Amino acid sequence: MGRPKDLKNVFLKVVNNCKYLVILVFFSCLAEPPKTSEYGELYDFDGNKYLTIKIGNQIWMAENLKTTSFSNGDPIQELRSNSEWGRPLNVPEVIKPGWSYYENDPLNNEFHGKFYNWYAIADQRNCCPDGWRIPTKLDFDTMMSFLGDKKEALRKIKKDGDVWPKSDKANNKSGFSAYPSGYRNNGGDFYDLGRITDFWVSDSYINSNNQSVKQGLIISSGVDDYGYNGYSKEWGHSVRCIKH
Repeated sequence: MGRPKDLKNVFLKVVNNCKYLVILVFFSCLAEPPKTSEYGELYDFDGNKYLTIKIGNQIWMAENLKTTSFSNGDPIQELRSNSEWGRPLNVPEVIKPGWSYYENDPLNNEFHGKFYNWYAIADQRNCCPDGWRIPTKLDFDTMMSFLGDKKEALRKIKKDGDVWPKSDKANNKSGFSAYPSGYRNNGGDFYDLGRITDFWVSDSYINSNNQSVKQGLIISSGVDDYGYNGYSKEWGHSVRCIKH
């Protein structure tokens, strides 16, 4: 139906000698896009402030974890050198919760946060702020499913701007703001800043050698898919906490 020039049509109908005046008013408006996120604030034990984001029924940190302390105040050790971070083959395991900046450069902390090894994220003292926890695979899958198919969901969680390659078409409509922060391998070397991000999940499995393999969500540039890789405890990944 076309829009009348005077914004209304007047129809006069006579029924049983009674007159009914019916005025139909037509107008147009621009509907705002649905609000998919609700931001809040969160502080860790060190006093770092984080934005939080509501996606579906979940509440996530909208920034990578930056703490140097467990939620009870106990310190998490910075492990700078490759020898501190990694564990050579056939060397007995040493439980050593640790963190590092990418390339040990504090300038990377603002946008990329810190990397944590498995010992830090699995510690019962909890590296997440009080009332928050390390997410499971199911937590991430639930979020991604809420945001659409894999391609659409990845575009919605990747930070927009000149952060990811333009071909990724990142729009961050979810507000999750995932940066391509890279990772630190079990030898202590750093890789893939600007190309990949890995987030620890709390899940693990036993491989064919009867070894416990830890898992992380991996998101890559140029790939319209995501998945979960297996890692040893000495790998370093980013952390996004989810509210209990």
